[in-house]
Amino acid sequence: MQVYEDLAMSGGNHDRPAFQRMIRDAKSRRFDAVICEAIDRLCRNLSRVAKLYDQLTFYGIRIQTLQHDAITPMHIGLLGTMSQMLLGDIRTKTRRGLRAVAKGRWSAGGLCYGYRVAAGEHGRRGGRTVEAAEASVIVRIFEQYAAGLSAQALRTRAERGGNSRPSGWRLGALGNQRRPLEGHPASSTTSCTSVA
Repeated sequence: MQVYEDLAMSGGNHDRPAFQRMIRDAKSRRFDAVICEAIDRLCRNLSRVAKLYDQLTFYGIRIQTLQHDAITPMHIGLLGTMSQMLLGDIRTKTRRGLRAVAKGRWSAGGLCYGYRVAAGEHGRRGGRTVEAAEASVIVRIFEQYAAGLSAQALRTRAERGGNSRPSGWRLGALGNQRRPLEGHPASSTTSCTSVA
C-alpha cells in the first residue's frame, strides 16, 4: 500500500507533490484503487476531478471513499460540483475576513513593503508600523508618478540608477498606468507594491 499525503495543502491546489506522484504512479499502474476520505481530498474543481476520474478509470483504477464507498460518474458530478461551490464559498469568506483585518490596520499576512511587524495593543500580534526608509521610497514613487512618469519609466529609472525600490514590484501596482492615481495622496504608503 502506498500513501500519498500532502500535509497542510488544499485540495484546491492541483500541483500538490504527492498528488502529482499519485497520478504518475497510476500511469504505471502501481496500484488498483485510490482510497480517500472524500472526493474533495483529491480535487475541489469539478473539471479536474472529472478528468482524474476518467484517467484512473482508463488505467483500470477505481476510487473509493469512506463517505460513499465506490465512486461512480454520478458521484463525480454531484460531489465535484458541491466541492467546487464550497471552495468558492471559503475563498469569498477568507477574502472578506482578510479585508476586515486590513481595514483595521492589522497585517493580513505577509510583509508589505513600507511596513514592519510590530506588537499591537495588549500584545496582540499582527500590528504594523511604518518603516521610514521604505516609506520614503514609496512617497518618491507616488510623487514622480503623479508628476507624469509612467510606471514603466519609474521602474526603469530605479533599475538603472540603482535606487531602492520594492522587490517584486509589478507595473500595475500603481493602478492605471496612463494617468496618475486619483484619490491617492503622494504621501500614502498603502498598497503601492506587490511583494513576491
